[in-house]
Amino acid sequence: MSDDYTKIFENLKRQQHRKNLHRIWTLAISNKIDELTDEECKIAEIMMEHEEFHNKFDMADQLMDHDFD
Repeated sequence: MSDDYTKIFENLKRQQHRKNLHRIWTLAISNKIDELTDEECKIAEIMMEHEEFHNKFDMADQLMDHDFD
């Protein structure tokens, strides 16, 4: 039973994390950096540097439940 709860909790954490990253990404590409915290600005800067992941950042809200290898 606890394994089930662990998986549910991990899934919820992953969804929340992806939702937050998508929010940061959306604000960054909309030039709304002033709405981000200092830490989020650093994350946005790193995200912008990694063009190979831009498509995944754009679709993060649609990929909430997807497991990546």
